[in-house]
Amino acid sequence: MKHWSPLFDWTPRLYGRIARYYDFFARLFVTRRTIDKVLAGLSGTILDVACGTGTLLQAARERGFSGCGVDRSRGMLVRARAKGARGNLVEGSFYELPYGDESFDHVVETNAVGGVGIDDATVLAEMARVCKKGGEIRLLDYAPPERETWLHRLLMQMGRLFGDEVQPFQETLRGLGLEPQVEVVGGLGMYQLVRAVKR
Repeated sequence: MKHWSPLFDWTPRLYGRIARYYDFFARLFVTRRTIDKVLAGLSGTILDVACGTGTLLQAARERGFSGCGVDRSRGMLVRARAKGARGNLVEGSFYELPYGDESFDHVVETNAVGGVGIDDATVLAEMARVCKKGGEIRLLDYAPPERETWLHRLLMQMGRLFGDEVQPFQETLRGLGLEPQVEVVGGLGMYQLVRAVKR
């Protein structure tokens, strides 16, 4: 579990400034094949936490199910709408998701929980709260390195610089009564896809 850090306060503005370039760099690590794995086997309604520029929501709509997205960066949401991302896009906090209990069949996130400055336990508890029983929580985030690469070392140093670290969060999920299954996917082995069914 990580604790809140001051970085969390200015992250939305930072992402707002880089929104127009975000997709170009994101595609270097999170490929279409990786997004397909995140969505594989899901149906019904999804909530995309930290939806960013709406790439995952667009892919979900192509598969015929409806989705909502929440992000803290107004600039990223503006970009998502400009790209034609459909569905309900909301500017809001990950710590207090603006939805009622069990509002969605599934809840997904990409590159938020494992990031610096995030209180994982609170965000994951909120994701579990809004997910229906029997639904899945899926997290695509940084994988702890099995063999350290320069990129892993860089990420770890960035985390320490801001008083935080990129850490695994499977124990937090277990503490919420969820049993995670982990698969390393895409992005030069930099990412893990964590699946957990809400019982």
